[in-house]
Amino acid sequence: MKQDRNNLRYILYARKSSEDRDKQVQSIPDQLDVLRKLAMRLKINVVKELEDSKSAKTPFLRDGFTQMLKMLELGEADGILCWHINRLSRNPTESGILQQMLQDEKIKSIQAHDKEHLPDDNAVVFSVEASIGNQYILELRKNVKRGIYHKLRNGELSGVAPEGYLNVTKRSKKEVVKDPIRSNLVRDAFDLLLSGKYTVPEIRRIMNEDWGYTTVRRTKVGGGPINRSSLYGMFRNIRYAGQIPDPEIPGVYAKASFPAMISLDEYDRVQDILGKRGCPRLASRRQFDLRGFIRCGECGCMITAELKKKKLVNGEINYHTYYHCTLKKPCSQRSSVREADLFAQVNELLDCYEVTPKLYEWGIKALNEMAKEEISERDEVQSMQFESIAAVQKKLDNLLDMAEFGAITPEVYQQRSTKLAKELKERQKEQSKTADRVKNWYEIVGKTLETLTNANEKFVTGNVNDKVEILLAIGQNPILIDKKLVITPNEWLIPIKNEVQALRNEIEKVRTEPHKIQKASEDAILKSWYTRQDSNL
Repeated sequence: MKQDRNNLRYILYARKSSEDRDKQVQSIPDQLDVLRKLAMRLKINVVKELEDSKSAKTPFLRDGFTQMLKMLELGEADGILCWHINRLSRNPTESGILQQMLQDEKIKSIQAHDKEHLPDDNAVVFSVEASIGNQYILELRKNVKRGIYHKLRNGELSGVAPEGYLNVTKRSKKEVVKDPIRSNLVRDAFDLLLSGKYTVPEIRRIMNEDWGYTTVRRTKVGGGPINRSSLYGMFRNIRYAGQIPDPEIPGVYAKASFPAMISLDEYDRVQDILGKRGCPRLASRRQFDLRGFIRCGECGCMITAELKKKKLVNGEINYHTYYHCTLKKPCSQRSSVREADLFAQVNELLDCYEVTPKLYEWGIKALNEMAKEEISERDEVQSMQFESIAAVQKKLDNLLDMAEFGAITPEVYQQRSTKLAKELKERQKEQSKTADRVKNWYEIVGKTLETLTNANEKFVTGNVNDKVEILLAIGQNPILIDKKLVITPNEWLIPIKNEVQALRNEIEKVRTEPHKIQKASEDAILKSWYTRQDSNL
């Protein structure tokens, strides 16, 4: 039963935070102004005004909201006046508290600018509106993370540029450029450290006292000498070498879109000089391209890798990576293989499966033709499956009618309906598999052909994930045995292995032929590539 608002005591609550990008969400002063006028128009008795300038995505962090709940719990107020439900909460914990208090009539009314929520109202409506606010936070978090990840994967910085660089906006696009005042000084600081004659504290003194170095002045920080921790952070920052760390995979880097200040070799030398305070690029677990998915062919343990370095007479350091069995089980595979030798084996292996862009184009065309034929057959099968499903469903409906009219006992109904429900589920599962079968094999084969197109070049220039994807496109069980990399190929790839090298050679010859001969030669190669003798390539 709806209560008279005149007999209720309301708390006027307003909230606004930096997360609210919706232009329809008014500022706190605007919310207060609108809600005060609404209170006058509806003759609402406001006993307290509370506000928060914090996000509502995390529970129990807002003082105003906590005070409001306490007043309502103690009976010092009866209702809430707010702009919208999402001003009260954007998390399921506090939304649940509000809904429970509303159902317990500790809150007798929640009056928003557009509607009122009462204890007797449908709880689903309140839950949906509260969930929308919570979902907004989830989507916002995903979008922010996706935006940051996209920028970093493209070599862009997300945040403040490091010392020696500036954030600028060019044609509405944010970029990072070298600071014309500080970049040369930062480079000189690296040179001092690389000389091996100066410590970091000495370099800091030279920068601040001799050069008069000052950091970039920002709203609340900067504008003064560089401090010790900032200088150490600068020397440890791989971004100066033009590399952006992958936000999800440690040890994987994207090439920066802004100019590098030092080389990767110089960065590695700086980290050696810093010792324990450094961040060696090659010390990361993920820097080993072929570790983590190859197993020992004898004992089945994972193949690990280790980095060995050798200091040369001229002071430079050479790094070499070696792969070997972890030997966690008794195993005779104790010899290591150099990464360079392993990569040579990979190149030789990829030569057996590498597809040219022309073969990829023909392969996709063939897949489309085969898919169309299978779709026609699939539709006929699905039609029969739908009829079968409908027949079982009709039996279930009839069985329910018989139970309702007392024609069969509840025990008989339970026994028969359980059996029919199981049969219905199995037929629906079969129908779903039929619907996905064409799509699944088409996507698998098409994706594999795409991955193997120009595979050698992709393997050399790609990151760790690219290298793993290329090798796993050939087969799923790569092993290392007697220093040899062995991959059991997918069965449908064996004909490709047998023919693709010769086809690549023929395609290369065709390029130099006259147009008419070229067309005839391509037709002959196409027939070899796609024989149409069976349903496989």
